[in-house]
Amino acid sequence: RAVEGFLDTAVKRTIDQAGENNVLDTFDVQMLRTLFMIRYVDLVKGTLDNLVTLSIEQVDEDKLALRRRIEETLQRLEKESLITRNGDEFVFLTNEERDITRKIKATEIASSEENKALGDLIYKDLLKDKNKHRYTVNKTDYSIGRYLDGHSLEGRYEHDLRVEFISPLDLDFASYGEAGCINKSSEAPAGMALFKLPDNKDFFSELRTWLKTNKFVRLNDDGSQPELSRILADRGRENQERKKRLRLMLEELVERAEVYALGQHLKLAGSHIQSKFEEACQYLLENTYNKLAYLRVLQQEPERELSAILHSNDIAQLGLTLEGEEGNPQAIKDVEQFITMRASGNDRLLVSDIIDRYSKRPYGWPDGEILLILGRLAAAGRITFHLGGPSLALPDAFEPLTNSRRRREVSVQKKRQTDDALLKQARNMSKDLVSALGPDSEPELFDFYRLHLIDWLANLTSYKSKSAVG
Repeated sequence: RAVEGFLDTAVKRTIDQAGENNVLDTFDVQMLRTLFMIRYVDLVKGTLDNLVTLSIEQVDEDKLALRRRIEETLQRLEKESLITRNGDEFVFLTNEERDITRKIKATEIASSEENKALGDLIYKDLLKDKNKHRYTVNKTDYSIGRYLDGHSLEGRYEHDLRVEFISPLDLDFASYGEAGCINKSSEAPAGMALFKLPDNKDFFSELRTWLKTNKFVRLNDDGSQPELSRILADRGRENQERKKRLRLMLEELVERAEVYALGQHLKLAGSHIQSKFEEACQYLLENTYNKLAYLRVLQQEPERELSAILHSNDIAQLGLTLEGEEGNPQAIKDVEQFITMRASGNDRLLVSDIIDRYSKRPYGWPDGEILLILGRLAAAGRITFHLGGPSLALPDAFEPLTNSRRRREVSVQKKRQTDDALLKQARNMSKDLVSALGPDSEPELFDFYRLHLIDWLANLTSYKSKSAVG
């Protein structure tokens, strides 16, 4: 009673009115008084542990029962807006603060605001806005389409990989048991990596309080009322601390998340959010781009290698054979078959069309390696490049091929190949005609015969002129 004489009238009235509140009991009012008395004592924070200690009246007090009783009391006081919670600390509210707290609680937020805030916390805060996955084998970046509860962060653009988090904010969250997650991870044209967050009511309650407080402070702090501005500034500082707690809570939730991909429940080695995310993307990449392994040998500088091939008179000098491991024979065979099929029609087959095909699923090849395959096929005489006219000389093809804009003007044609049996007959015939065995490749055999026939023609012309004189 002696202490009450020193209480501010407004504070005393707040406590008296609490005593008249039918929802609250005597112990609740006592706890409210305790919270007021320690509000401005920096050394004693209003945590649950401290309140239990301050409420012990007997040496043999049942602390567990007391703790449960205080927890229930704090819930009632907070519901009546007599106190506010800031993390693990409970704080007494003055009349003005209580009024602001009630208005903050009544502030409406849309479900889209919650979804956006959670998405930003996951992808931008915790995952550092990572939107590409680097595949170390071919040193290529693959874009990541980032989703939360069916909503995209980037819009409905096409991406190499799709990662989605599902949370209790999703109205269908209850349907995402083991079977539901397995089915969902198989959706979309090429499946996805799916992270299912655990349900945590404290986190989502804090998230809504954070959003409501931000919105209320932003809309109401015009600086015209000093007391209001002070209270809102306090709420703003509390909200900054709340966001730090939200990050920590969410990081723990993501580390406990169940992960699925392509219809499989993944058991990942890592537990940290970054390592789990990388592992899931790697699994997704290697199991959707299942022809990525056709490129067994990758060049450190594919553009430089392409230049060497296009400017060489002899592909063999470079140690490159289309059947050898260095030339990625499986990849070359796939590309050549595609060109044979497409170039047989009336439509022009552009280099850009070939790159579009082989840079996407199920290939995922780097542009430089695709161009290198085309260069090897051209150097071997199996295809030709055209810029709206006759075939380009190979050295002249380098600049338009490596220019992303100009390669849309370069078309590819399949060069008709002579049957192997006929080629062998033509080569063997050279022994009878010129007493020498011709080369085994078609372009070189053609040049071999052409040069010898030119010599024959010159000799015959000479003989004809001499016979005419005689």
